[in-house]
Amino acid sequence: GPAGVPPAAARDPPPPSLGARPSPAGSDLVDLPRAVSPRGTTDGGRRVTVGGSGLATVAWADYTSGFGGVFVATGQIPANVWTAPIMISLPGVAATDPDLDTNRAGNAAATWQTFGGSGAVEATVRPGPSSPWGIPMTLSINGSPALPLVDDAGRVLTVWNEGISSTKTSTYLP
Repeated sequence: GPAGVPPAAARDPPPPSLGARPSPAGSDLVDLPRAVSPRGTTDGGRRVTVGGSGLATVAWADYTSGFGGVFVATGQIPANVWTAPIMISLPGVAATDPDLDTNRAGNAAATWQTFGGSGAVEATVRPGPSSPWGIPMTLSINGSPALPLVDDAGRVLTVWNEGISSTKTSTYLP
């Protein structure tokens, strides 16, 4: 290679072996990988967020059933034990590009985009860590993937782009 540049083997060490092992700090164990979505899931984007109590929420789009949909699962950090996945988008409506946010209290909001046609922006909220997800709402009938933000009071601000030059917002007040 060029002068001063080490060979690839020296630049890119092999990844560590999988399995429980001490963390870099030496005090905690790094857990084995765990499956959150079912085996064979065709992924259409994924997101993860963690609330103040260590409750993690994972969202992903799954296309294995043909139309696809957005699913979520929750788990407590560091236990790495996850709930069964639940579909939060409407059945039979193709959905992709999920995003989500959670506040310290465990309130959460998820957004995604439907496809096949104009691409609607849809959203739902979970008003507390043990509450069910709400019924999906259409925020826009023609928008790009959206970004939800949840504040400490559980209010949700969602931002997305509509068309080529218009930024839109929507607010959910609990």
